[in-house]
Amino acid sequence: AGPYFILGTCTGGVVGFEMAQRLRRAGEQVTLAIIETWHPSSNRRSVLGVDRFWRLRQWQERLRLFFTVLREVPVTRWPAFVVGKLVSVLRGDPAQPDTETARSDRVRDATMQAVAHYQALPYPGRVLNVIASHRKIDHNTSDTRRAWEALATGGALFEQIPADHRLRSPLKQPPALRSEAELKKHLVGLLRRNVSCEANLSF
Repeated sequence: AGPYFILGTCTGGVVGFEMAQRLRRAGEQVTLAIIETWHPSSNRRSVLGVDRFWRLRQWQERLRLFFTVLREVPVTRWPAFVVGKLVSVLRGDPAQPDTETARSDRVRDATMQAVAHYQALPYPGRVLNVIASHRKIDHNTSDTRRAWEALATGGALFEQIPADHRLRSPLKQPPALRSEAELKKHLVGLLRRNVSCEANLSF
């Protein structure tokens, strides 16, 4: 039983939003905070390309591994090695495992597919929405990070942190706080202490 504190960042914010919805419908007390979370509409334009490209990336990785192994095979054995691999591919040999990169790509793409199809409904509570104020956004991109506030029928708290990169350090669970204002102050302070520079924050 609650009360519950849900915090999600990036696509995790979308998951957290739905979790909070369900808990609210079950009559639970929920405090919801989302960080750098784009509305699903931001991802719908690219969703058609997601299914196409994970398989291409999978084959790209397999080819890379193939040539890595081929360099270790004596030149005199190259013809037999190549023919053997081609036969396995044509037979659809199930013994050929997915690479770690391919599996990671598939998980990521499946997540983006799910987010793109998610229908965000009005949330019967308050939302603390935190965004990175220094994030560079392409002029062709519609910034939907604040769209969540309009869905919060119980009101929204908005905060910016001076960052343009992903949070790397794990966020620790905050101690029990006496009010929503105190929670906001604690969370923002925690976020500022955890900001680190990393290549391009991506949705």
